[in-house]
Amino acid sequence: MLPFVLLCQSKTIDLDWEPYNKNQSQQIKKGEYSKKSIRKTATPLIDLVVKQDMMFFEQWEDKGYIDDNEVDVYFGQRDITNLENSLQASYNFDPYKAIDLRFRNFWSTADYSKNIFFELNEDGSLSPIDYDISENDPNANFNIWNLDLSFRWRFAPGSEATLLYRNQIFNFDEQSTLGYGDSLNNLFDQPQQNTVSLKVTYFIDYNNVKYLFNKNS
Repeated sequence: MLPFVLLCQSKTIDLDWEPYNKNQSQQIKKGEYSKKSIRKTATPLIDLVVKQDMMFFEQWEDKGYIDDNEVDVYFGQRDITNLENSLQASYNFDPYKAIDLRFRNFWSTADYSKNIFFELNEDGSLSPIDYDISENDPNANFNIWNLDLSFRWRFAPGSEATLLYRNQIFNFDEQSTLGYGDSLNNLFDQPQQNTVSLKVTYFIDYNNVKYLFNKNS
């Protein structure tokens, strides 16, 4: 499926400048300007950006590795289903502060319920066998949810503070015949991991502090 992208623009910045009237040509050469006439329009600030994407994949009767005993290697016939939903959004309050949202849900199943299994031969071919899955069930149902919400503040040139909230849920079991809705319900029954962190990056110009090192030396 093609991604969906939304851009909302509501702010522009106009900068008006004009050379001084007195000795105008000389002032222009020197680069001295006063506010009035040479008009420039700065790049518009995009306030809101939203991108949504979905990926769906199915593969039937695929052959996949399931186990080995250091002598024999076993494969099984499986049906694979993958579904991924993602959402990214950014909102700029002004050129210095913004809030970002990142969301991803990935679901994948490998269904061996037809009980068709093989043994790997020395020439690379596969021979059908009877395989007991009671001790090693290859059926898989994997579901994960990630959500990141962050606030960014550029408080000085080259310097930024980021406050991040992260929510994560994970589930893995052998219920490969479940549909997406039932798998998602099981996912929300799992314990959630919540994390809050603060990251501060501060730019230090060596030219402004080098006297401190010279003083110590």
